[in-house]
Amino acid sequence: MRHELTGRCVKEPVEPVPTPCRPGQYRSPTTGRCRNIVNEPELAPCKPGQYRSPETGRCRNISKLKTQTPCREGYYRSEITGRCRSIAAAAAKTLKPCPDGKFRNPATGRCKKIAADSDVLKECAEGFERNPKTKRCRKVALATAPKPGFAPEQVKQVTGAMWGWWVLGGVSLLAVGYAGWQWRWEIGRAAGWLKHAITRGKR
Repeated sequence: MRHELTGRCVKEPVEPVPTPCRPGQYRSPTTGRCRNIVNEPELAPCKPGQYRSPETGRCRNISKLKTQTPCREGYYRSEITGRCRSIAAAAAKTLKPCPDGKFRNPATGRCKKIAADSDVLKECAEGFERNPKTKRCRKVALATAPKPGFAPEQVKQVTGAMWGWWVLGGVSLLAVGYAGWQWRWEIGRAAGWLKHAITRGKR
């Protein structure tokens, strides 16, 4: 074939022919590689008194299917799962979406206004206060003294401590008096010498 830009003859590219896959394999159209053919395992037959659910593929008791407890008010039994589902929740999926600023109540299935912080709320009556979570007025609880976060320590006045100070003072006085008695001569001589020195200094 002739090249469009150079005008020279070039060899036409040949697409490679893929090697056929081995028995038990197939070529993936996405990757072009051979993949093993996975055979679906055969299901074991259900026990007597059971049946295989086409939705889940599991064996279920026939007696339980016949004697199912009826769903409570506001619920219905799903044909797919066999479980009770909320009618309001199922209706909310098929109802029109709520307008801006509203949301659908899952209990009632109705649209309700989303409370904004900028909404002006009326003042509560005397003796009431507004709950910050529900934005509703509630009765003011009687003021009680807050409980401390720790157990208060009981201060006990111990009279024995005062007696200890008196005993210590008495023992100290006895020690000073005993020392003065033992050193009375030395103290007397020192006092005389000090007196003599003072009188000589005044002359």
